[in-house]
Amino acid sequence: MNTLNIISDRRNIQDLTSAVTAHQDPKSHKLAVKIDVLTHYGEGKLACVKCGFSDVRALCIDHINGVEPTEFCSPIPRGGVPLYNWLMRDGFPSGYQTLCFNCNIIKAHVDYDCYK
Repeated sequence: MNTLNIISDRRNIQDLTSAVTAHQDPKSHKLAVKIDVLTHYGEGKLACVKCGFSDVRALCIDHINGVEPTEFCSPIPRGGVPLYNWLMRDGFPSGYQTLCFNCNIIKAHVDYDCYK
């Protein structure tokens, strides 16, 4: 085996290692799950269903009918990555939508009037 083949083989191994490492990166996996869930509940778009805002950093899952006090002790996660994983595992149940943080806060104040 000549030197060029050895160098080429090493590069191929490094490329494969990088690809496997990138595939197993927890942050990229979490982002992929978040994007899948937000797109599903965004009516097929990665955007807020109320205003159309589409920056993934400011999108979240909204419980359409709010969170009941009994749900605080529920095994169903209320938010974040655990909620995204649960929604995917449970086959995307109804009762959720994608909102931007602004629309979510406005909805909380208007619908639930939490400051009365």
